[in-house]
Amino acid sequence: MIISRKKCFFEIIGLLVLITISITVFSLIIKENINYSSQSDYPMLKQPLALDVVDFTGTDMLTYMSDVIVEGKINEILPSEENNYNPQESTPESQILEKLGQDTFKNSFNPVKIQVISTLKGEEPKEIILYRSVFSAEYEPELKKGETMIFFLNNNKKSDNVFSIIHPHAGYFYVSEDNKVYPAELTSAFEKDSGKGLNDFKQNIISYVKSQPVK
Repeated sequence: MIISRKKCFFEIIGLLVLITISITVFSLIIKENINYSSQSDYPMLKQPLALDVVDFTGTDMLTYMSDVIVEGKINEILPSEENNYNPQESTPESQILEKLGQDTFKNSFNPVKIQVISTLKGEEPKEIILYRSVFSAEYEPELKKGETMIFFLNNNKKSDNVFSIIHPHAGYFYVSEDNKVYPAELTSAFEKDSGKGLNDFKQNIISYVKSQPVK
């Protein structure tokens, strides 16, 4: 009887040891398969000259100046569109056109269809169209289908679900596979946000929205 109890005891101990070893090995396998992200995973963007007119002091200022802020997944890169703009007479725009010998501003846009995952500021449809000017394309991050980002947007009067980015650099934040956030523009103003957890970043934006006066 005593021998049977001892045998049973050692069998239980052996089973517990085997379980512990299995859990340890499994954890190591998972860690090896996880791709830990860093700011260096994302390209340095060219510095715009004429476009870089706003010096953002941080995400609080970026939040205040944006009409809408969303976490979104890029669904589709749409065909380019051309937009013609005829300014009123005796305006600075019309004077520029007159010097150029033209009567119409022509601008091409690269529209991108984005599925909204969560809204951090403002109200918008479940899907938005982001219009990106070809003039700023070389200064903006490349958008890839299936990629998730945080977008800081301005309303576009063209349509309810059409938006433009607030700034070709500062308006984009990458979201990595391990749910970390990285600014497309890594300046001293945004260094504290590089590598921040996605939920923490979103909560910060929401708290900025609640604390800021209405524009």
